[in-house]
Amino acid sequence: MEGLATNLDVFAKLKESGSIKDSNRLYDFVKLSLKKELSNEHNKALKSFCSKYCYNLYKRWTKSGCKATDFSKNNSDWLGSEVIWPEYIQSSATEPTIDVAGPSRKDVLSTRCVGTSTHVSSRKPIADLAPKQKKRRIENLASTLSYEEQSLIYLSSLKARGNSDVADILDYLLKNPEQVKRVKEFIFSQKKNVMSSEKALGTMLSLKLTKWQYNTLRKSVQEEGVDLFPSYYSIQKAKLECYPPKEDIEITDMSAQIKIQSLLNLTAERLLKVTEVGNDKNKLELISKWGFDGASNQSNYKQRSETNEDDSSVFMGSLVPIKLICEEQVMFQSSITNIEITTRFNKCTLI
Repeated sequence: MEGLATNLDVFAKLKESGSIKDSNRLYDFVKLSLKKELSNEHNKALKSFCSKYCYNLYKRWTKSGCKATDFSKNNSDWLGSEVIWPEYIQSSATEPTIDVAGPSRKDVLSTRCVGTSTHVSSRKPIADLAPKQKKRRIENLASTLSYEEQSLIYLSSLKARGNSDVADILDYLLKNPEQVKRVKEFIFSQKKNVMSSEKALGTMLSLKLTKWQYNTLRKSVQEEGVDLFPSYYSIQKAKLECYPPKEDIEITDMSAQIKIQSLLNLTAERLLKVTEVGNDKNKLELISKWGFDGASNQSNYKQRSETNEDDSSVFMGSLVPIKLICEEQVMFQSSITNIEITTRFNKCTLI
């Protein structure tokens, strides 16, 4: 039956007309949807069917307290099911056969006399309408139902058609509109919450992870659907940026040292990358501390040397950044200055 396929269609049609229990209106709607006239016997049977149907519909409506919310919840399956029309209605609703030779001239003329014709064409399905016609029909239907009624009818229709998950999500978003933005960003956002290479390098050094341990941790997190850690290759590149230029590094058989100015430049440059300093701030002061340490009586290894020194004793000098000040404003201050991660090695010598 075109336009009256499901119980939900019939309910919406009667609700739009103003009375749910008006069987005469339902009878008129059915008659307009038919492709041919019914016999007197079938007309009487149709009136009886419409009367029983409207009685049953009104009974369900009053049982729900005449509230659209309760009515949709209590009758969701029934609303989504198809109306079991009598056989003579189903056969009359089918398209009549058309003569291949086409209509006669008399028929064409009679169909053009619109003003004198008593035949009312059936309602087209909404899918066959033009955009403006769709909008007009939707506005007409929406004007007869409240926002709550429209929502409940649509949710009931989704559940009746097997889309319970979609209905549950829509129901949650309708009740919690503040969550719509988060859901939209999660679905349509192209950004990936990947940790920066510098932060991943710091995490790896803090936990003293080996390459195998880091890759295993990264793979385990990815299997849970979260792409958090960058690749190990990215960490290697970030690690290279922590080194001063090669020409400022001097390594021999007995020592390894870095030029002090190069070490200070690199430290200041790295700090400026993580602090927000305006372009007008051109006077910065970096406060650091020096430190020395040594070790002796260590195990000797077969370290070749041109002199008589060995590697049983080691002496080291280092630099640790403490504070970066910009016009009496502290831009950076280290809270951990006594651990190896914050130490900038200056010279290590075997003695």
